[in-house]
Formats: sequence, structure tokens, C-alpha cells
Amino acid sequence: MKILSKIVKLAIFFNLTTSSLFAFSNEKSDTNESTIKNGAVMVNFVAGTAFMASVCTDLGCSSFKFVGQSVKVPLSEGQEVCVSIYVLPGVSTDIYFKKLNNKNDTINFWGMTAAEHFNYTENVEFKLREANHGFANPYCRHLNYKK
Repeated sequence: MKILSKIVKLAIFFNLTTSSLFAFSNEKSDTNESTIKNGAVMVNFVAGTAFMASVCTDLGCSSFKFVGQSVKVPLSEGQEVCVSIYVLPGVSTDIYFKKLNNKNDTINFWGMTAAEHFNYTENVEFKLREANHGFANPYCRHLNYKK
């Protein structure tokens, strides 16, 4: 239990020290689909989520999100969104999705670290799930976002 406590404290410290590095201007907690503009994707961390994650696009990454939180991401057809699930400092599981058209979409996440689950609407395509290790670019390294 002490190790878990130390990991949580380290995760909180890591979040506080890195959250200012990634500007994500479209970050919101609005889950009402009727308020999503055309071409947007709502990424929700629904009941049963037992991990923290960042949502990344080519514009950058959000701060860490937890159960009950959401991020609205404006995307055009062909663009990608990546959800980076925090494991340890410098270690994440990155899950990429591609937008198939300009309709509104939803991606829901739940589960635990290393046992995450997700579902998504038909206008989004699952692309890739990979483990990511390294401090140089710890989140969604396949996206060419501005740091």
C-alpha cells in the first residue's frame, strides 16, 4: 500500500509540473452532445474509470482527466485524437483514433491502467494502441503537436 501511495503522490507531482507544458485551449467538461460543434469529438471518462489520462491532438494535450470528466476536441475529417493513459512518469499507453467525417462523435473510456476499455461512435476509427516509454515526448508521440 505504501508503494501505491508513493505512486499516486508522484503522479500528482508529475501532473502539476507538466500540466503547464501542454496548452490545450479547447478543454471543457461539457458532456451534452447537442452543444458539440460539427466535427468535434467528445472524449468521456465514464463511471468505472480508474486511471488518469490526457487527450492529445496536433494542438497539444489536455491536463490529466479522471472519472466523470470530459474533453471536447474539434477535429476535421482525417485528423487524429490520442488518449494517453498515465502508467508511471514517462510511461503511458497511447490509444489513437482517426476522424472519418465531420459529424459529431463520442469516445468513452473506463477500466483500469493496463486494462482500459473504450467504445466509440461510427464516425471514428480505432487506429493504434501502443506502450510509450520515454521522457522526451511522453504523450502520443505519433502526433506532431506543438510543444
